[in-house]
Amino acid sequence: MLARDCIIPAVTHTIDASAALRRANEFPSLSLAEFPTPIEELKRLRSELGSGARIFAKRDDAISFGFGGNKVRKLAIVAGQAIADGADALITIGGIQSNHARATAATAAKLGLRCHLVASGAPPDRLTGNALLDALLGAEVEYVAARSERVPAMRRAAERMRASGGRPAEIPLGASTPEGALGFVRAVGEMLQQGVRPDIIVHATSSGGTQAGLVAGCALHGLSTRVIGVSADDPAADVERQVRGRVARGDFLPTRILATALKGGVARLTRVKLERRAVRFGFDHHQRFHVRFRRRRRQRRRSTYRLADHHHDHPVGCERRCPRERSECGQYEPQCRQRVQSE
Repeated sequence: MLARDCIIPAVTHTIDASAALRRANEFPSLSLAEFPTPIEELKRLRSELGSGARIFAKRDDAISFGFGGNKVRKLAIVAGQAIADGADALITIGGIQSNHARATAATAAKLGLRCHLVASGAPPDRLTGNALLDALLGAEVEYVAARSERVPAMRRAAERMRASGGRPAEIPLGASTPEGALGFVRAVGEMLQQGVRPDIIVHATSSGGTQAGLVAGCALHGLSTRVIGVSADDPAADVERQVRGRVARGDFLPTRILATALKGGVARLTRVKLERRAVRFGFDHHQRFHVRFRRRRRQRRRSTYRLADHHHDHPVGCERRCPRERSECGQYEPQCRQRVQSE
């Protein structure tokens, strides 16, 4: 698996942004969770990395509502808009284990709204994780074969509801709208009030809403912070277009600040390997993983294992043999596990 960095250049400006910040902070939103979330210094990680810089984590995973996560900040605004528009249902899209879908289902349950989720993938034989929580929260789940089919399916579901007299609100992937991004404009201000002025913000990015809000928030607060989004799926150029588009469509940024925030585009795009540590034996044999295993307590060479598609599970990250006998598993060696020296 390859990840890509989407790095937004440092942003500086000299004009008064107080009016724009006031608009962002006064934008109507629901009270779904208690803020601010804690900031924790990661001293052991700093020591492990041998870094001279202090490392902090903004603990949005500690949000109590809907099992937490960054989507709650965006949904508080996006769902608030839906309620103001008279919606009686929320429809959104995501993967089977989507955090955003789960948070949307929790929001709908809290507000007494119907929830319809469009998930890409085959219906699981047994519900687990977020898929189980979606069901417990009362969401209706529609499965489609591919990611490209999710948006058309969401629109068809909305049309069916409207035809029967409903008033659904369609929420894009990740609640990543210009309004949803305001949740992270506010998060930047929240962080400053907690006494942290970061040189660099590193976060996961996919649909672009979180990064757009962080970029806009840093611009409005006059920070020279670099915002680095690491995508584990879409190419950096695609994420960059989404971020720039969402910032550009947001009317909470004065024109000069907007121009400064987007000036020069992305500083550099770097292809990097996403390091993942195996947490269990076995893997989904319908996918391919590029996994880098690191043994801290042993001095051994780092390697990347390419695990080929196969007809049954293999043990990952250990020396155990395939559950089947070699005579029954002709692909086990060497085709099933091809060792590739890491850089």
